[in-house]
Amino acid sequence: MYAKPEKQILSLKSDNDFNRVYRMYFARCLRFAAKCTGSREDAENLVQDVFLFLWENRQTIVFHSSFNLWVFKVLKNKCIDFMRRKIAAEMGKKRLQDNFMIEFEARLKSLELFDDDLVSDDEQLSAAINKAIDSLPEQCRKIFIMSKIEGKKYDRIASELGLTRQTVANQMSIALKKLREQLKDYAPLLIFAGIF
Repeated sequence: MYAKPEKQILSLKSDNDFNRVYRMYFARCLRFAAKCTGSREDAENLVQDVFLFLWENRQTIVFHSSFNLWVFKVLKNKCIDFMRRKIAAEMGKKRLQDNFMIEFEARLKSLELFDDDLVSDDEQLSAAINKAIDSLPEQCRKIFIMSKIEGKKYDRIASELGLTRQTVANQMSIALKKLREQLKDYAPLLIFAGIF
C-alpha cells in the first residue's frame, strides 16, 4: 500500500532560508506572471509583492504544505486581481472615450449646421432664450436665473432657497438639459457666450 509522504514544513525564519527560496522561485514566478499579464514590468511588481509579503512575515509564516503550491496560488490570485483591475480600468477609459466621441461629434455637427446669420439677429436669440427659460418649471427657472444670470454659487442659492446643495445641482442639471434641447439651433453661440 502506498503511504502518503509527510507534509513538508518550511520555515523562513532566517535570512538564509528566505534568500534560498527567493533564488529558487523568483525567476519561475516572474516567467509565470509575465505570461499571464503580458507585461514583464507588471509581472515584476506582482512577484515583488509576493516576496515582500514573505519577507515581512518571514518570522511567523510556516508552510504546512508545498511551498511551490502556496506561491503558485498566491501569485495566480495576484495576477487575477491585477488583470480584473486592468480590464475594469480599460473598460472605464473606453466608456469615457466613447462618451467623449459622441459629445464631440454632436458638437461638430452642431457647428457645421450652425447658421451664421443667427449671430447677427440679437433680438431673435434673446427671444428664444427668454422663451426657453420661461418654459422651465418654476424651481428650475429660479435656480437657473440665480446661477447663470445673477452669478450666485450653488451653496448660496441653496441657503437662500432653503434647499440642499445637491437639490440645486440636480435642478441646474434639469434646467440645462431642457434648455439645450430647446436651444439646440443656437448651441455653438450659447457655448461661446458661456451659458452652457
